[in-house]
Amino acid sequence: MAQHSQIDCRIIVIDDGSMDSAVQQLLDSYRSRWPFECYRNPTNMGFTRTVNQGVQLAGSAMRSCSTRIPR
Repeated sequence: MAQHSQIDCRIIVIDDGSMDSAVQQLLDSYRSRWPFECYRNPTNMGFTRTVNQGVQLAGSAMRSCSTRIPR
């Protein structure tokens, strides 16, 4: 996505206290890449609180929200 972005943007990714080490490894691999901002909650805060956290991090720059809920 970053390679094809034509605009200045931020991609905020929040790990909501996952116990899966593969998630942490994936986030670590993106942590220093533009435009990704990776955060980790020490414990699971739940979907609504984590989305609200993302909205706060985005501030007034938030224009749209896209979520993927695993099945």
